[in-house]
Amino acid sequence: MIDVYELIGKKDLMDLTDAEILKNKIKELLQKGEKVVVSFSGIEMIYTIFLQKSIGELYLEIEDITDLDKIEFKNLNEDEDLL
Repeated sequence: MIDVYELIGKKDLMDLTDAEILKNKIKELLQKGEKVVVSFSGIEMIYTIFLQKSIGELYLEIEDITDLDKIEFKNLNEDEDLL
């Protein structure tokens, strides 16, 4: 499991460098054939640009579409602000 707060160390996700870190970590685990659970526990705010850079680009870069079934997102709810 990837704990985004632990990986990035920030409660507000807006930095493109941090988005790249998350994207690369997910890709690393997928390349090992692992199921990837991404937890946003502890995150207070997520900027849309962060999601576009991390998750959006990841979906464009994945060569094997079946890998998308191996990604699960947790602890994303309406309490988080998306900007």
